[in-house]
Amino acid sequence: MDKPLPLAPLPPSRWTERLRDLLPDLGIRRPWLVVAVVALAAVAFLIQFPKVAFDNDPENMLADDEAVRVFHREIKARYSLYDFVIVGVVNDRDPDGIFNVATLGRVERLTRELLSLRPDATGRPVVTRTDAAGGAHDETLDLRPTGRWARTLATAFSQDANRLFTADGASAIVGHELIAPSVVDNIKQADLGSLKLEYLMERPPRTPEEARIIRDDARSNPLYNGTLVSEDGKAVCIYIPIVAKTYSYNVARLVEALTRDWKGDDRVLITGQPVAQDTFGVEMLMQMATSAPLAAITIFVLMYLFFRRLPLIVAPMLVAILSVIAAMGLLIGLGYKVHIMSSMIAIFLMPIAVADSIHILSEFFDSYHRFNDKAQTIRHVMRHLFMPMLYTSLTTITGFASLATTPIPPVRIFGLHVAFGVTVAWLPTMAFVPAYIMLGVSRRTLERMMAARAAVAGANEHRGRRRHPQGDGQPGGRRRGHQPHHQQRADPRGAHEGPAGPGRAQQGPPQHQPEVAQQQRQARQQLGLLLPPQHRAGPGHLGRQGGAGVSLGRQHAALQRLVGLDPG
Repeated sequence: MDKPLPLAPLPPSRWTERLRDLLPDLGIRRPWLVVAVVALAAVAFLIQFPKVAFDNDPENMLADDEAVRVFHREIKARYSLYDFVIVGVVNDRDPDGIFNVATLGRVERLTRELLSLRPDATGRPVVTRTDAAGGAHDETLDLRPTGRWARTLATAFSQDANRLFTADGASAIVGHELIAPSVVDNIKQADLGSLKLEYLMERPPRTPEEARIIRDDARSNPLYNGTLVSEDGKAVCIYIPIVAKTYSYNVARLVEALTRDWKGDDRVLITGQPVAQDTFGVEMLMQMATSAPLAAITIFVLMYLFFRRLPLIVAPMLVAILSVIAAMGLLIGLGYKVHIMSSMIAIFLMPIAVADSIHILSEFFDSYHRFNDKAQTIRHVMRHLFMPMLYTSLTTITGFASLATTPIPPVRIFGLHVAFGVTVAWLPTMAFVPAYIMLGVSRRTLERMMAARAAVAGANEHRGRRRHPQGDGQPGGRRRGHQPHHQQRADPRGAHEGPAGPGRAQQGPPQHQPEVAQQQRQARQQLGLLLPPQHRAGPGHLGRQGGAGVSLGRQHAALQRLVGLDPG
């Protein structure tokens, strides 16, 4: 049976060969031009950032003309339905639950304060607050975050916590639809078969008996028992209708500000679908604004731990930042809003963008000792790595671009712009990284790195010789558990045939010889290239096991004196 032929990669086409030679040569011959073009491109994308707008609504994960969204809007318009922010007041420690004088008084004051919401001359919210003694006064609130970082993020994401009013200055709270004990009707039977219509809580109770009357009225009404008040009497709700759910996050912050000074056993809980959706959107953007810099810092620290060289880190980080700026700048420039999905573009792009740059720089520093010339080394590295980097980038671009086939608009936008960012990361890598090497990596840095590399290789070779003085690690060439050479079983052919020639026994265990020989050859090559002419022997000494020329030990000692490792 014939053996299958080994698979080999396809040879590069003409255009890939031209691209492989053109981009690196551009960085080598015109490094300042490449840097200038990259900087101008970054500026062109950066100037789009002030136009940014944000979309926190998870409902926009569906297209605007999706059937379910159209039907939902029709039903809300037909029946005058509003989105609600639900405020729950819980007291599970008082024997009467929330039906005590203090708790019901707080609920009534909160209701009046919400209904009195109006803007001042600067657009900030103003409410009429009532203290426990019955005195009323107007108070202007500032709902913006107090922390500097939180306020910076809110400004960057256009999150105005004081936005509680429509364009014509009306309150975002629909007052006549608000549901609370002090504004809902309570129908009771009166004398002579008549009905009495009043509010469930006409005024805050002054005595526990008045509070219990309100409790009994609420429990006896099936419309309120289990909805407005809990069946066990431990909780009461205030339903706050708003003109649009985009106001729900700010309304929730308003309630928190108005109840911040509440003391005692009352707990305030805020819920409702619009609050959950809007809060999720706002907090998601805030988390992404924090996570993206943290991801960049983490990548930087990890690369420094891996390579221990700042020149090896700067270029990948610059390429990653450029790709993020380009992707987000294109998104904003095309008029798209930054959605919850697209806010994660930076997190995806940064680890992808640094990969090719790390490959090039790592291979460059490993190969420089063979050429002692930056331009030749760059060309060698690019010929070796160009096709693998091209194929991996194309597969990554194709994978993210395939998200354009999904029916979810934010996912389509996310996939296409990440694909664009990967493309932007690949192109500057091919030209900008060579330009960075030509301009930003000095020859002195390369010489120090080569010297350190050769010293490490020589030290490793020296330790290997000490560990295996005769090739097997035991005195006299004997290994533990093995018989002496003259007592070993003879080869069926009568003798070992190897590099030493027929009829001669191999010295030392065969499994160590190839590895040791390879290490010795590499160490001799590296030491020989780094030694100055006065320490070198004649040509051809590097490839010999012995003979004329400087021995490996003398080369190592000379190199130690050269780099300062040996004070002698």
